[in-house]
Amino acid sequence: MKKSWRIIVAAWVGSLVGCGAPSSEGELVGSSGESQVELHVITSGGFAAAYDLLAPRFEAETGITLNTSRGASGGGAPDSIPSRLDRGESFDVIILSRSALDGLTERGFVRPETRTDLVRSSIGMAVRQGAPVPDISTPEKLIQTMLAAKSIGYSASVSGTYLSTDLFPRIGLWERIDTKSTRIVGERVAAVVARGDVEIGFQQISEILPIEGAQYVGPIPDEYQRVTTFSTAITAQSSNAEVAQRLLDFLSSTEVAETISQTGLEPVVLETEQPAENANGPATAALDEVGYPDRPVTFVVALGVGGSALAGGCRHRATAAVTPTLLSPSPERSSSSTPCP
Repeated sequence: MKKSWRIIVAAWVGSLVGCGAPSSEGELVGSSGESQVELHVITSGGFAAAYDLLAPRFEAETGITLNTSRGASGGGAPDSIPSRLDRGESFDVIILSRSALDGLTERGFVRPETRTDLVRSSIGMAVRQGAPVPDISTPEKLIQTMLAAKSIGYSASVSGTYLSTDLFPRIGLWERIDTKSTRIVGERVAAVVARGDVEIGFQQISEILPIEGAQYVGPIPDEYQRVTTFSTAITAQSSNAEVAQRLLDFLSSTEVAETISQTGLEPVVLETEQPAENANGPATAALDEVGYPDRPVTFVVALGVGGSALAGGCRHRATAAVTPTLLSPSPERSSSSTPCP
């Protein structure tokens, strides 16, 4: 009998050693005694496609395990990032729109000094795979497409809020499409389009491209476009801040910029890259303490997706004062700029 008990106890102890035991918060101790660090991350859909490509690479290079959740930047859905933080859920790193991040920072959920801008994202339109692809290259053509559509879907997060509460009412369109428009909560707009539940849908381009069964049509016209910045930060409650900073540095590095670009996003790091020195000396002017050149420089401006422009290492966008006439927007462009993020 005593021999049987010894066998049972030995087997139980062996199972504990083999499986590993918990150590400090966020870490597991394996059979070798080495710490296996785990980070809890939550990302919104705007950066999700890029994150899905980069997370395995980060884990392979660092040995750090990423435990990942998903949620919208806002919109009030139960699974949105703000709602989950309100309920007391714990995360080390959050990735969401900059405006939502700043709001969470003001409420004490985020370590302010860790906020890092990752990408810019433009709004696009999708139709079901195999359906006719409309031309939305001008304001007039976009409006005609929306009036002709039998049903319209838009995001419950940042892009949809802008479209439904700002753009569409401002150009006099909302009252004519309201009854056939649906605010999509808890899933990608393109997924709803792919099922055929709505005929056309609007969301961040990076959230449209990965969805099977949905056809990306293109960005909405520059005159109506609003570019969203998606950013990351370490939460105030994280007990793994140093390790979490390694993930932030990785996601914002030039080494991963090409991969991010493939998902329809514009990496912020490429806006601030400086050309290397050449035989004639430095290619750029020195910057003062607030980041402005201390001598005249030449600015090269290039328009990209959604009408964004990179000028002197900062993003400047042409804005349009659009006359709110439904079928004849007649935009009068004026040049304005916003400070560097």
